[in-house]
Amino acid sequence: MSKSIDSNGRMVMLLGCFGLMADLYDMGVINLIRPSLEADFGKMTATQDATLTSSVLFGAFVGQVLFGSAADYCGRYITFILTALVVFISALAGAMGQDGWMGMDIYTFLTLCRFTMGLGIGGEYPLSATNTVENVSAESSGFALAFVMGGMSVGSLLGPLVVMTLSAGFGLSDSLVWRGAMGFAAIMAGISAILRWICLEETASFQEAKDTVGEDPAEESRTAALWAMRKTLLGTGGSWFLYNIVTYGTGMFSTTIFHSAPGIQSAMMVMALGIFSIAGVLASLVLVQRMTMRNVQMLGLTIMGGCFFGLSYAMALGPFEPMRVSIPRGGSIHYVCISLFAMNMAADSMGPSVSTYAVPAQAYPTRIRGMAHGISAAVGKLGAFVGTFLFPFVQKYAGIESVLSMVAIVCGAAVLWTWYFTPAYWAPEYEELLKCQKGSSLLRQAQAAERLLFADSKDKRETLSLIV
Repeated sequence: MSKSIDSNGRMVMLLGCFGLMADLYDMGVINLIRPSLEADFGKMTATQDATLTSSVLFGAFVGQVLFGSAADYCGRYITFILTALVVFISALAGAMGQDGWMGMDIYTFLTLCRFTMGLGIGGEYPLSATNTVENVSAESSGFALAFVMGGMSVGSLLGPLVVMTLSAGFGLSDSLVWRGAMGFAAIMAGISAILRWICLEETASFQEAKDTVGEDPAEESRTAALWAMRKTLLGTGGSWFLYNIVTYGTGMFSTTIFHSAPGIQSAMMVMALGIFSIAGVLASLVLVQRMTMRNVQMLGLTIMGGCFFGLSYAMALGPFEPMRVSIPRGGSIHYVCISLFAMNMAADSMGPSVSTYAVPAQAYPTRIRGMAHGISAAVGKLGAFVGTFLFPFVQKYAGIESVLSMVAIVCGAAVLWTWYFTPAYWAPEYEELLKCQKGSSLLRQAQAAERLLFADSKDKRETLSLIV
């Protein structure tokens, strides 16, 4: 499959993959450098801790809609560079931060930096996806998107590796550890911006779509086009929302579920689990060429739900402990739980991690692709907020077994939502989606795409010919 991707497509894939790798590093590294920050500036209050962690998620929520929409108006090329520059400036400012700068304590200043960093990170989702699908063939797009999204799994390994190297490898002070870790984020973002400026150009699909805008405002309305594809939007946004409740609600607290001390021990735990994510990515590169994205998503969510039910059941078999907040260390139950959680990580990277990112990149017409992908991703980030907000409360008042059972049920709900709302299509049908964009208004493109994606007839080509 990869042989059908030309050199330009491969470059776009590599730069998109590198960008998402850097983004996940940026999002997760704060949890690893928290001990160094507190050693340097004192222990955070609960409010400071919560806002410092969640500010990047809120920024990403805004950035996904903002930059996704900007990509449809201003173009992919300049917007893709801009997202990397925003991350670069924010990470650099954070690495150089001092207590009292701009009249703020260090934690407030870093919270502001991480919010603006989140704007750029959020923009990376729709921009990397749209640039990828518009630079490869329809047949290769699934493989290309899975490859790009795989960068996030590599980023999950990069954070603990960098922090362990700075602290244990070089024996740096706490101040240099957290500054070095944030500075590394700035370096990666700066490299991304330069390479995008040198190696990329505006996509032909965007230029063609921009040159064929009709004169009837009603027929060219982006709002009307999104409404015409409302079932698809419910599928891409709703499934991403449910999925993120699970993946953020458990992934952000993996070192709490499997209790480990802050610092090196936590970093090693995150890195060990991240290795299984890489295995899932490799599996996804094969599956997306043999299954529809909808089936890939349903398969991954089903395995994840089974793993969480298994975790909850395994916990019940262990020694009774009321209101347990983490999985007990040692013994056969501990290793069974570790295995099940690792299998969940692999299924995550193999299934919904790829499909929730890929479907909104493929399903929508070019002129609303960035906006629709950004909206879908932003709805997903709302799920991330729900998951990270609910986890500590359910864990505290109902125990870790209830958390695991709850996310298993959410996985089941996500499977049902995917089955009903997420379109199932193969590469030839995606090619028809691209063809229906030529010679018709934006609204008619959206109507044709919605009908084709959810056509009941076995012959979807015939369904398309009745519309266009």
